[in-house]
Amino acid sequence: MLAETDPALAAALERLRVAAGDTLDAVLFFGSRRTGAARANSFSAYDLFAVVPAYRPFYAALRAAGLSGKRPALLSRVSRWLPPTQISVRFTDPELQAKLSVIESRVFARETSRRRRDHFTIGRLFQPARVVLARSDATREAALDALVSAHAETWRWARPWLPERFDADAYGRRALEVSMSWEIRPEPPGRAQALWAAQRDAQRPVFAALLADLEAGAS
Repeated sequence: MLAETDPALAAALERLRVAAGDTLDAVLFFGSRRTGAARANSFSAYDLFAVVPAYRPFYAALRAAGLSGKRPALLSRVSRWLPPTQISVRFTDPELQAKLSVIESRVFARETSRRRRDHFTIGRLFQPARVVLARSDATREAALDALVSAHAETWRWARPWLPERFDADAYGRRALEVSMSWEIRPEPPGRAQALWAAQRDAQRPVFAALLADLEAGAS
């Protein structure tokens, strides 16, 4: 399906899969390219999370394949200090620029849960995301579990800012607005509304299911 809808991304993922081998657990596609809200031009980078069992072997595999010129030891140290580490990877034939957020599997599970240490990972992955590559059924399931957890955790930060009555549309929009207000880099006015307009069709049924679960649990 991905090969039909975005052949360039499919080709880049296949090269990444071959290069990384068992040093890569899963890849998730998210961001404005995923939702169709990209500000603008065909040169916008693809936002991807690379979930890895360990940092150094993955970075070494990228360097050996010519996908990164950075030193694996240095990147590994940085990644353990403040995950995820974002690196730019340029693929050729076809031409594609990807921004990889590299994160270790156990840290990924933590950062999409209530045990998270900051908002970076969960703030991106409660928005539309897709598991586009997985090393095994088990790593795919783990990535999907993390996405479910990220969406469920929105209740903890959205709840204080919700009106007395709301539906899934209002809930999703408010969760996005509150999340974006915590970003270090300020977004321009109206950006949250524009993003929600692009996300609404995908997110509304997800949040409707979450609210139904919460209501059932409260009754």
